[in-house]
Amino acid sequence: MASPSSFVCQRHLHGCGFSIVRQLVDAHRGTVTATSVPGTETVFTLRLPAGS
Repeated sequence: MASPSSFVCQRHLHGCGFSIVRQLVDAHRGTVTATSVPGTETVFTLRLPAGS
């Protein structure tokens, strides 16, 4: 896994939260998806593989 100092934040995002989550999920060979209903809600789904 990457060290905290190696996380990259993108300027167009509001903060670094999604960037950090994405890197953690990628490091564990998982996926992250988002489904949005404009003006109502956004649901993020994280899927990680079971223990190896």
